[in-house]
Parts: sequence; C-alpha cells; structure tokens
Amino acid sequence: MASKSKLVASTEFKIEKGMPLPLPGRHPKWPWRQLEVGDSFFMPGAHTGTACRMAGQQALRLEVKFSCRTVSGGVRIWRIA
Repeated sequence: MASKSKLVASTEFKIEKGMPLPLPGRHPKWPWRQLEVGDSFFMPGAHTGTACRMAGQQALRLEVKFSCRTVSGGVRIWRIA
C-alpha cells in the first residue's frame, strides 16, 4: 500500500507588505543587446564551446557579430560588428 502524506498547515510564513512586483518577461543574464561594437564582457567559469555557441545564437538573433576567447578564469566575448 502506498502511504498517504498529510498536508500540514504552517503559520511560519513571513508576510511582507509593499514589495514591488517584478516586471514580466525574461531578464537576460548576459548583456548581449547592450553591447556596442568594441565592447566586451566576461563570463566567469564558462567553457569556451558553450560561450561561443551562445554568442553565435545571439549574433544570428540580433544580426551582429561576436568574437570569444578563453581568458584566465572564463571566457571574454567582444562585439565586433
């Protein structure tokens, strides 16, 4: 027989007033759209292959060009066009 679990009411929730509601939609983790030609950003701990694939996908989506290089501690991505 499967055991039945009981729902337990908890009164240990902290109720907060006046908390702003987050804006709807996705909030990008990386600043692809904010980069101007010559700008770069660092992806700490990233693997080159993963970072370059992400850059390639974003380049197609945004109709721009990126270049990525392995640097100490991660990957740096530059917008080149």
